[in-house]
Amino acid sequence: MGKDPVCSGEVDERSPWSSTYQGKTYYFNSAECKADFDRDPAHFAAVAFADTAEESSRTREKGGQVASRARTKLRSMIGDGKGKAAERISSVSGAFRTVSQHLREQNQESMARYADKAAVNVEQLSGYLQQHDADQIISEAEDFVRRRPVLMAGGAFAAGFFMARFLKSSKSASA
Repeated sequence: MGKDPVCSGEVDERSPWSSTYQGKTYYFNSAECKADFDRDPAHFAAVAFADTAEESSRTREKGGQVASRARTKLRSMIGDGKGKAAERISSVSGAFRTVSQHLREQNQESMARYADKAAVNVEQLSGYLQQHDADQIISEAEDFVRRRPVLMAGGAFAAGFFMARFLKSSKSASA
């Protein structure tokens, strides 16, 4: 569907009335609209271009508004959930420390070091969440994705794969 540049209505590109001006084909709702266009194609082509530019501007503005609302919602969700997430992550760190202690009691020092390292990394993540506000977290996540898009795509693929496996195994367990 297109727009009749003279009569301003929607027009099907299979319309029997059309004119070509400067390599672009314009379609019309009636023979009268086509005749008006043919008398002054430069004027009507400019009007059609202005209408297209205005529509494009409105679309960009609407997209910006949607992105702004999404960013505000994301900021709110991160702000609300980061304290709880930091607490839960901190408890995971404690679990890694407990595992490390048990591994040492069983004389598995090398595995215990891995558990210790995991505990330190998890504690750092918890500290990061506690020390940064939602805007900083979003900004740093955006920077990370821009710097390493392949890693992000691979992570998304892996997460999707594991989620599918989890859902599949959940279905099997409930059947």
